[in-house]
Amino acid sequence: MKKKIIFLALVLVILLAVVLFLRREGSTERNFKVFSADSTQIGQIRVLSPEDTITIVNTEKGWMIKEPVEWATNQEQLEAFFKDVINSTSSKTIMTDNPDAIERYGLVRGQALEVMVWDTKNKLRDHVYFNNFGQSFDYFRYEGSKDIYQLRTLVSKMYAGNLQYWRSPVLLRIFEDVLNSIEVTYSENSYKLEHRGDKWIYRDANNLFQIHHENRPLLRALNILNKLDTMVFFDGDNSRFMEAFRNPECTVVLNLTDGSKRKLTFADLGEDGHALMLDDDPKTLYAIANDTMLRFTLHKDYFRQLPYGSTPPPPVTE
Repeated sequence: MKKKIIFLALVLVILLAVVLFLRREGSTERNFKVFSADSTQIGQIRVLSPEDTITIVNTEKGWMIKEPVEWATNQEQLEAFFKDVINSTSSKTIMTDNPDAIERYGLVRGQALEVMVWDTKNKLRDHVYFNNFGQSFDYFRYEGSKDIYQLRTLVSKMYAGNLQYWRSPVLLRIFEDVLNSIEVTYSENSYKLEHRGDKWIYRDANNLFQIHHENRPLLRALNILNKLDTMVFFDGDNSRFMEAFRNPECTVVLNLTDGSKRKLTFADLGEDGHALMLDDDPKTLYAIANDTMLRFTLHKDYFRQLPYGSTPPPPVTE
């Protein structure tokens, strides 16, 4: 009796192992990776949609947009794209292979979202069309194929070729330790903030004093230089905006420790609490919050402010 129970237990264990193996094999067989290219060996990606065409290239400096402008890629967008698109899987079940369905499903240029992937040897590995018609999931096909599959995500809606989402929002990342000085000119005054070791000195035509290291206006100005972002860019022919920069609201010149300079020029848009910023090259202008400009157009007395209970810094000696 005991031997019979042991035998039955062994049979059950074997059957369970077979079931698990077949289930795993069946799952592997029914699904496949949509993109054949190894994500670590991709050299270029092109995303085409009715709205725009975005080309990004893997360079020594990381992923960079090359078309329609040259700019750093939004890392959050790129990471999500690799997760949801490049590394996506789909059932091997063909939804339809009727040639007429390609048009009905909108899997043609001008209607679909197209994703083209090249490897690091500049070989085109994949060209995939995605679209849906208000469904919960996308349909897709490969270039040159009439077989239509289903993808359990909304690639065509989430990753349309909209430059605004693919472009890195970073404009400035200038830290305090690389600043020699900040020169500000606006309608009411011109002044200079000089960085001397761990001290900041205020200087204009009639005033010279040390700024307290916890002075809030100073910290706000340094913080915005440390992290200045935007999601609104104006590219190409910006001649319609240039008149506003003939008499700008404010200019900020950043003198850096390596001897280089950055000149930021601000013009008031007069609407929605935003200003335009020019950073040397007029081919690209940036819409930023007016608060950014207001951090620099300050009366000298703001820089004299002391935190509660603190004592004034010592007089400045030349």
